[in-house]
Amino acid sequence: MKPPAGKDKSRITAARILDRLESGDQVLDVVLDRALDKEPGLTRKDRALVMALVYGVLRNRGRIDWIISSFSKTKLKKIQPEILNILRMGVFQLLFLDRVPPALAVDSSVEMAKKAAPVFVSKFVNGLLRNVERKGRGLQLPDFAKDPLKAICVAESYPEWMVKRWIKRFGAEETLELCKAGNRIAPITIRVNSLAATRDEAADEIRDQVKNLELHDWPPMALSFSAPLVPVFELPGFSEGKFSVQDAASQMTALCLDPRPGEKVLDACAGLGSKTSHIAQLMENTGEILAADLEPGKLKKLEEEMARLKVSIVKTHALDFTRELSLEPQGFDKVLVDAPCTGLGVIRRNPDSKWSKTLNSIHKHAKLQGMILSRAAELVRPGGLILYSVCSMEPEETDGVIKAFLRNNEDFTLEPSPLPKDGDQTMLDEQGCMRTFPHRQGMDGFFAARMRRRA
Repeated sequence: MKPPAGKDKSRITAARILDRLESGDQVLDVVLDRALDKEPGLTRKDRALVMALVYGVLRNRGRIDWIISSFSKTKLKKIQPEILNILRMGVFQLLFLDRVPPALAVDSSVEMAKKAAPVFVSKFVNGLLRNVERKGRGLQLPDFAKDPLKAICVAESYPEWMVKRWIKRFGAEETLELCKAGNRIAPITIRVNSLAATRDEAADEIRDQVKNLELHDWPPMALSFSAPLVPVFELPGFSEGKFSVQDAASQMTALCLDPRPGEKVLDACAGLGSKTSHIAQLMENTGEILAADLEPGKLKKLEEEMARLKVSIVKTHALDFTRELSLEPQGFDKVLVDAPCTGLGVIRRNPDSKWSKTLNSIHKHAKLQGMILSRAAELVRPGGLILYSVCSMEPEETDGVIKAFLRNNEDFTLEPSPLPKDGDQTMLDEQGCMRTFPHRQGMDGFFAARMRRRA
């Protein structure tokens, strides 16, 4: 069965994206956007197939590779990377994507293999996938009771080093729940911009355009939904600046910082500005915010986002917090350091992190995080505070960074985050640091620690 031209192009595009991600130094969102920009002829349905294939393979790669190994005499490491990704896409379509006819899944994979390798390789792809079609669903998964490590790695598709760490920390049963939560497709969560609308007004505007609309008890301006009829940026209210896309856990960061109107605040690693705009919202657009980032291109987009959201108190500055800073020391009331991290708390949104990150990635990020935090702390006034946050659950990137910082900066002390009593108290640990987990609160995995400088 020959696939329609658009669908064939979708599969080729998806395979190219997976190939580019193999290097480990590429970011899924960036690779995906660039690949789709190069294919303007793809329809919305074609693009949806690209997304389904890419995210589906990445979420299920461990299990898919186990299935391929069960039917292949050739070890995975010896299979040409491009052919391996074609096989992964074929297995995913056969066993995980019900809407694709089996003949189409096999034939499209074989056609791609013919263009990427000699004829005998395409015959190998054909034979393996036809075996998977006939026998794949009958494979017996590893027994959790006998070998929980292998069972979780295969059934939930996580690398062994990661699962081993989590079992040691959480136990096998909770690790299984954590991995399952990381594989679920996260809802779209938005933060209503109180400078432009109330939460009820924003909810009423989009209600007919989305499914499963939920108003969160906490954080107070969060709405979640699924299956929008149009892209989020086309929903009513977006162009008027009434909301931004931001997970509930990420929204907690600015709430922990607790900026007040009239204060002078630094967002040290501002990125595209989701937390910057939230800080401005909490400050009622009164005061001064400096949004800093290493990449000027990100700051340009941040400025455009502030304009959309009607935020007028933000200035931008390209800064490298691993070097000496040109800013006046102790010049800010509050500083946010939302540091670069492994992103292992947001696997449900970025499943490529499972395969691109290593134990060494954690240690490298922890070193960088400590350096950035120490530099940024120089800018906090006496009596002011700094908030350190990461979208990671790993001890080296959370407790480890904070303990080292406090040990080397005796004029700072840890203090509880100001989560109101009507908020979810499970988010705070015994020291008052915010911790969220996908399997506990249904949010991204985040950490935030609030530290005050002695007056």
